[in-house]
Amino acid sequence: MKRNLLIGSALLLGLTFSACKKQSTREVIIVDEPEETIDTTTVALNGTESTQEATWGGAKCSITVSRHVDKERPVVVDENGRKYYDTAILIRVVNKDGKVFFERDFTKDDFKPYVSSRWAKSGALLGLPFDGIDNDQLVFRGCVGSPDPLSDDLEHVAMYLNLSASYQLARDTKPEMYIPGMEEDEGV
Repeated sequence: MKRNLLIGSALLLGLTFSACKKQSTREVIIVDEPEETIDTTTVALNGTESTQEATWGGAKCSITVSRHVDKERPVVVDENGRKYYDTAILIRVVNKDGKVFFERDFTKDDFKPYVSSRWAKSGALLGLPFDGIDNDQLVFRGCVGSPDPLSDDLEHVAMYLNLSASYQLARDTKPEMYIPGMEEDEGV
């Protein structure tokens, strides 16, 4: 019996010491991989406006081209998933007597027949500046393409306004005339 009591005490003592010993446990924590975040804010392209004077049809006129955000149009999504508001471009021609000869907002939908289906769906009308006078027509050259300011992925379009205030739209046959953001050097 003494022997059993001694063995029992030894076991009890062994269990007590082993219970106090800090045991290392291996914990596995499962964490989901972080998802790539895409900026969900909708970006508005900068508004621009330029006015030039010209002599057209023997008379002076003022030509104003202004780009503005058109929040009523569907939002454009670029190749990186970033959202942009589409734009509209107002062209206004005023005679020397102050009467408005021509005034109209243009959107990329006006140029749908002249650009690829890709840009008709996911592009924006980036610009349509006055380029000069050719055969008694005011010539405006611009582009429809990626709204990302760092992209040069676009298609060139043109608008020709004649002296009877009617206009013609077309795919631009001289795209080297205008590229957004590229100004001519003033010389060295």
